[in-house]
Amino acid sequence: MTNNDRVYISEACRLLNRTENTIRRWEREKLLPEELISSRDSRNWRYWKLDQINKIMNWIISNRMYPGNGLPNYNPSPFDIDRHVINQRKPRKTKSNAP
Repeated sequence: MTNNDRVYISEACRLLNRTENTIRRWEREKLLPEELISSRDSRNWRYWKLDQINKIMNWIISNRMYPGNGLPNYNPSPFDIDRHVINQRKPRKTKSNAP
C-alpha cells in the first residue's frame, strides 16, 4: 500500500465534515464498527482506506451521527428547561447596574 492509498485523519475530517476530536472519540468509545476502525502507520498515525471513508460516510447517515444529536436520551422536564433558561438570562454585573 502506498501513502497515496491512505487517508490520514486531517483529510478524513475534511471528507467527513467532522473534527479530529469527534473521529477520535468515535474510535475511543467504540462507536465505529470494527471494520471502520483506523489502521496505524510506523509513526502510529491513524489512517483509513478510501473505501473505509465511504463506509464511514454511510455509517454517519444511517446512525444519524449529525452535530447536535449527541444527547439522544436527554429529555429534560419543563421545570429543568425553565431553570436553564433563567440561569442563562442572569444579567452581568457592570458598573451601571452595580449597587
